[in-house]
Amino acid sequence: MEFELKDKVGIIKIHSFAKTDIKGNGQNFKKFTRKTFKALKDGAVSNLVIDLRYNTGGSDGNAALLASYFFDKPFRYWDKIEVTEDLAKEIKGLVRVIYAKPLKKEGTYLWRKSIFTREFNYYKIQRPARRNFIGKTYILTNGLCMSSCSDFVAIMSHNKKAKIIRWWISRKHKRHYANFKNTNRINGNNSIAEVYKCS
Repeated sequence: MEFELKDKVGIIKIHSFAKTDIKGNGQNFKKFTRKTFKALKDGAVSNLVIDLRYNTGGSDGNAALLASYFFDKPFRYWDKIEVTEDLAKEIKGLVRVIYAKPLKKEGTYLWRKSIFTREFNYYKIQRPARRNFIGKTYILTNGLCMSSCSDFVAIMSHNKKAKIIRWWISRKHKRHYANFKNTNRINGNNSIAEVYKCS
C-alpha cells in the first residue's frame, strides 16, 4: 500500500486487500487508512486517485473499511448474499459449527450471519468512518480487479462516490483509458493522465 500527494492530488495504491499480503509487507490496513485520510483532511485535498489495478481482492473487511471513508451516513456494503443450492447443502455437520446454514427463501438460498466468524457479514448496515473524504475521487481499475476489489468498485460506482476509469493494454502493449476525455480535469488544469502517469 502506498500514499503520496502530487500536485495537490492524493494518490493511493492498494495492490491487495488480503490480510496475509498486507501483513507480509509489514503493514496494517486500518492504520494505513486512518493515517492516509487524516493526511487528506489536514491537507485540504479535494481530489483523490485510488489505483486498484491488478488488485485481485482479499479481505472483505478491508474493502468495506475503505468504503466507509466515502460515506457520511450509515450505508449498505452488500444487500444480501445468495449462494447456490449445492453450496447450501455443503453447510452441514461440523461445518455448521463455523457457518450458519443458508436460509431458503423464495427459491434462493441466502447466507446468514454466524456467531463464530465475521466472514461475509458485510451485508449488514455499515458505519461511516470519522474522517470521510468529501472531494472528487477517481478509481483506476482493470480486468484483474477481482473479488472484494470489484465489490468495492461497484459500491463506489453505484453510490456515485467515484468516477471509475477502466484501463487495459492493447495488442501492441500501448496503454489506454476507456473513458478518459479532455474534460476529465483535476484542479481545473491537468488531466488525470498528466497528473498521474500510470505505469
